[in-house]
Amino acid sequence: MCSIMGYCRAQADRDTFEKGFSKTISRGPDETRVVDVGGGLLGFHRLAIMGLHPQGMQPFQLNGCTLVCNGEIYGFEAIREDLMARGYTFHSDSDCEVLIPLYFLHGEQMFSMLDAEFALILYDGRTSSWIAARDPIGIRPLYYGYDKDGFILFASEAKNLVGICDRILPFPPGHYYKNGTFHCYRDITQVSCVCRDDLETVCTNIREKLISGIRKRLIADAKVGFLLSGGLDSSLVCAVAQRFSEKPIRTFAIGMHEDAIDLKYAKEVDNMCKVNCGASHGCAPDSRRGKMGVLQGNQGYLRIDTRDRLVCSAAGRLQADAQCQGRHYRRGADRDAGLFGHDPFGGNGLGSTGGK
Repeated sequence: MCSIMGYCRAQADRDTFEKGFSKTISRGPDETRVVDVGGGLLGFHRLAIMGLHPQGMQPFQLNGCTLVCNGEIYGFEAIREDLMARGYTFHSDSDCEVLIPLYFLHGEQMFSMLDAEFALILYDGRTSSWIAARDPIGIRPLYYGYDKDGFILFASEAKNLVGICDRILPFPPGHYYKNGTFHCYRDITQVSCVCRDDLETVCTNIREKLISGIRKRLIADAKVGFLLSGGLDSSLVCAVAQRFSEKPIRTFAIGMHEDAIDLKYAKEVDNMCKVNCGASHGCAPDSRRGKMGVLQGNQGYLRIDTRDRLVCSAAGRLQADAQCQGRHYRRGADRDAGLFGHDPFGGNGLGSTGGK
């Protein structure tokens, strides 16, 4: 997830900033850094997914500009190759390192060019200007508010700004902020044309776009795991992802101790996709013995007794065995078991699409 925060005020109080920023360290437990950029403060809590070595740590700085970004830049490899051909050099494998060079080339127009989910804050030291932006759908969280003297702050979560700002607002998706003004760079509600394709073409396009969207999100230096709800969304995503994975994908599920219907259907999906290898360990609250019991199974289950409220410590026990280090889980929400008994791709599987 990562967490970012920016205080757009020269000589901002660092203690106040760090106190607010510390409230979301759980979003980025790997490393924390706060820098004074001259015109204010920028902070970054890191959850390493791309570029796992120290060079991938933010903020990124280049030629007077400093940037923090919580996001994923899809297709960044081709962008980086193009930038390297233009003379730019890179010090990490992080996808977000391409953003400052893109800003140098395209300015604020780069936001409409990105295939990405992101929330970012950039300080341009050359012009002493602050820029913040959020992806068109608002997948990555970003909030803003003003201190008592009217200076703006940005943060990944509203609670970062509590105690500093009297009023906290969500940053509008598809907008960027610069020098006191919000600008819309993309409005996804605007319709430029009406699709009049036949039903078969529409369904084929939806299928191919779904597969393409899942495939590009599998690129990660950290291990990938899937949290199965037993519903349609997570089941489809996991099934598609397994077709592109050379190794069985590790899956996890969370359910109540009584009538664990989510676990039942998650197990069916797990067996259908053949995604899990070996046993994983989960911890279950056992109120009868007054201590934690250990469960073994083909999935990493968390069975949560409704009489207990012990979730976080149980989840922590999964970390070492799953080897996912708490990172990069995918999940869905719908509850629909009707799909699980057959091939969701019409019997031919992904092979018939040529790997699209």
